[in-house]
Amino acid sequence: MGAVVVLVVYSRSLPSNEYGAYQDLWVKLLLIGTVAYAGLPITIITFSPDAIRFFWNKVSIRLRLALLGWCVLWAILFGYLSTVSLILGILLALMYVANAIQEALLMSAQKMKALVWINFFYGSYFILLHLYFLTSFNLEVLMWWLALGMLIRSALLSWIVFQHYIAVQIPKNQAEEWNNVWRLWLNLGLYDLLQTVMRYADKFVLGLFLSTSVFAIYFNGSQAADIPFLPYFLGAVSTSILLQLSSVEKGHSKALGIMLNTGIVLSDIVFPLFCFLLFFREELFSVVLSPKYLPSVQVFTVAIFSLPLRAYNYTTLLQHLHRGDLINRGALIDLFLVLCLVYPCYHLWGLPGVPLSFVIATYVQVGFYVYHIQRILHKPIASFLPLKNWMQKMIVMAILFYSLHYFVMQELHSMSVLIVGLVFLFISVLFSFFLDRRKLLR
Repeated sequence: MGAVVVLVVYSRSLPSNEYGAYQDLWVKLLLIGTVAYAGLPITIITFSPDAIRFFWNKVSIRLRLALLGWCVLWAILFGYLSTVSLILGILLALMYVANAIQEALLMSAQKMKALVWINFFYGSYFILLHLYFLTSFNLEVLMWWLALGMLIRSALLSWIVFQHYIAVQIPKNQAEEWNNVWRLWLNLGLYDLLQTVMRYADKFVLGLFLSTSVFAIYFNGSQAADIPFLPYFLGAVSTSILLQLSSVEKGHSKALGIMLNTGIVLSDIVFPLFCFLLFFREELFSVVLSPKYLPSVQVFTVAIFSLPLRAYNYTTLLQHLHRGDLINRGALIDLFLVLCLVYPCYHLWGLPGVPLSFVIATYVQVGFYVYHIQRILHKPIASFLPLKNWMQKMIVMAILFYSLHYFVMQELHSMSVLIVGLVFLFISVLFSFFLDRRKLLR
């Protein structure tokens, strides 16, 4: 939430070069920080606190020092690449890693209440601090104060983690699981890293070569396409589906029915949202992020064409089938295609060509997943993808949103056009949801 508020406020208030430098720092921190924590958070969440205590005791001193050295090495690299001082850069990276691991430990222990309160106060501090520096922006000083907040947050999280885990009894029956930890850590860590790389690699590389003002244009266009809160909502839906699938037999028709119905329901949100963003994109940028970032619209327009794919979680069914190898192979294909396409696309179409390479690679990745799901289950695609429902819904939504935008644009100014579009988005989501709900309940 805090990052969204800052994105909007700083886009409107800061000069493009200062805003670009600020966002470039965060891109480098998020990407390098993910490499530095080596897949530990996502792996930790997979296990119970007693298993974590058991595994920690099994880890040798040499491996612990190696992990610490790995983390420090990447923190130093971030310090050299960032625009702030070396010491501050190292501190920011170390705190980012520490906070991610501590949060995972508390989530594993189901200490959500304490975590929510600490994150609430830190989020409030984050927003207020950025608002305070709005009138006299200084990136170095801002980040020193932010590092102080991260340090205090880390101390509080450490205290709660210590209080809980010190009381956890170390079991003696985890030896068999220990043999599978390394493979799980490798698979989950690799997938987490690939997902983060695909999300930030373009911004990371362009931040090294573009001026900060041009980078700000690209960042706002590509980042705005990554709809705030939608990944968290879809992640929660994915977790819920996995819990349902865990109670049914692999490959059972009930599992396919769950996935089919989930795809229908998610499209009730994703398809209207895509059509709204596509046809009301210029009003969105001119009103929310200020007219100076209208050049970002071209980047944004291309980037959002991967949004319809979020109406279905293609990896959930593969997780249910215990085919993590296929998930990672698909992610590697995605990365390979981007590396092959990004330069020629940029050369031909400029900045919009960069997200175009990602969109093309994502569609190929989804095709890879669909092919293997069909091959494993020996079922037609229509048994787990609601293609007919999607096609009808997309055509209707596109016509409605295009027509609405065309007529209201003739009569109203940008703010009013955006408000009308948002109201219609809300109505269309509700109407589509209740219409599909009635069909599913029959």
